[in-house]
Amino acid sequence: MALALAALGVYRTLPFLLSHFHGQTDSDRELHHVYESRDYLITFSVWLIAFVLYVPLTFTSARIRTRWKPLYTVICLVAACVFMGMFILHFGNRQFGAYDLGILIDTGWRQIIGQRPYVDFLTANPPGFNLGIKYAFRVFGINWNAQLYATAIFATGSFLWLYWLLCRLIGRRTVAFWLAFAAETAITLELSFWWYNSSTETFVLLFFLSCMLLCRQPCSVGAQISYYFSLWPLGLMKPNMAGIVILCGVALVLCGTGRKLRVTLLTLAAAATVLLFLYINGVSIPSMLASYQGAAIEHGLTLFGLRFYSDKELVVLLLWTL
Repeated sequence: MALALAALGVYRTLPFLLSHFHGQTDSDRELHHVYESRDYLITFSVWLIAFVLYVPLTFTSARIRTRWKPLYTVICLVAACVFMGMFILHFGNRQFGAYDLGILIDTGWRQIIGQRPYVDFLTANPPGFNLGIKYAFRVFGINWNAQLYATAIFATGSFLWLYWLLCRLIGRRTVAFWLAFAAETAITLELSFWWYNSSTETFVLLFFLSCMLLCRQPCSVGAQISYYFSLWPLGLMKPNMAGIVILCGVALVLCGTGRKLRVTLLTLAAAATVLLFLYINGVSIPSMLASYQGAAIEHGLTLFGLRFYSDKELVVLLLWTL
């Protein structure tokens, strides 16, 4: 997997390198390839370092585990939540994506004054993103920090949720802690503000782990609750990613557990919750689908009505399949 990511990074770098050697002017697209390649190569480097340090870290972890107490776990979880909250509030005020983040503020403000997305103004953004900024403004006031507070709460809550799921699946608190922290770092802290990509990726991960837990423990009330509360918010996120994950996840659980009726009822309840939530918030489902479908047909590849924006999403689909 690491070699595949490295090869993909080199492949995406080649257009920029060739144009540079031939004296061509750097375009925005070529620079975008370089930035994406940097992400892949950084990921490969981290995995390589982890592979080299696996043995000494395992030995050190075994020694610490013998002296570990439950109170230390609580202290680490609280410290991680405080760190993530402070990190988001600090760095979320020190980067601004100009046009993109203008969409973030404009979408929230339009909803505050009573306009409805997909009906009163054009947008191809998912309803989860739109309603997230709307409620952030309503709860914390109409200012930039409002969505940072909401993002901090979302990050810490999803971190604790991920930790709980990984503890149930792996059974090792240390590994669960660092995996959950690494996931939040790579997904949420990288941006440190509310955005549809990071929120979708977070719920994808939560839903995937909930599906795995439900397959292992189909009678567990906690697993069923986690499945339901990760599924219906995911239905409000980017459909080109969320739709594939939902279909694969539901199929996985139905094939992997004998409680098919219970899983079906939970899935239908989550779907009903999505429809009810959209109705309460005045979101027109036909207008929403028409808006997204129009953007997909205009700007890129469509597969069964789903839009793939980048090779990263195809990598996610490949990893899901594996």
